[in-house]
Amino acid sequence: MCYYTSCNNANGGKTLMAEKKTVFLTGASGHMGWAGFKELYSKKDKLNIVLLLRDSEKNRKKFANYLNDPSVKIVWGDLKKYDDVLKCVEGSDYVLHVGGMVSPSADYYPTKTIQTNTTAAKNIVDAVKAQPNKDDCLSVTVHSSVYPLYSRIFSSFSASVMLQSITNTSPSYKNYFL
Repeated sequence: MCYYTSCNNANGGKTLMAEKKTVFLTGASGHMGWAGFKELYSKKDKLNIVLLLRDSEKNRKKFANYLNDPSVKIVWGDLKKYDDVLKCVEGSDYVLHVGGMVSPSADYYPTKTIQTNTTAAKNIVDAVKAQPNKDDCLSVTVHSSVYPLYSRIFSSFSASVMLQSITNTSPSYKNYFL
């Protein structure tokens, strides 16, 4: 997915500027993902954002204001479906995976949680590996086991680290495991 920013030059024509990076973010409807989305969205002049969201009434309401925003692409789907994940990974420069089942749902449905989270992680890895530019794709994995205890601090920190990495405001790292 190549998006470019353009502006009018002195002659009245369009001048092509820097290519915008594309970020695929999972889990944007959750607490940590929402914090990450807001941070990324604040830099939409430099970034395009791809979201994979469950098709629910709650999510449709939460993201209604972004449906027609050209810097946000929403794919209604499921992390457990490889084709849905692949559709989002294709053309992405970065993959930020914070989606999955966490407490309290995880406490009540441990088998479903394990199946969902492991399948989602496998689909992300397989989709990234299927890309022709797989070595250039930065994959960020945020482990959610510390989520209940540190959610506010961790969400802000994670979003900040993700944004700094993508916008090159800090040293570049190939992979983060938070």
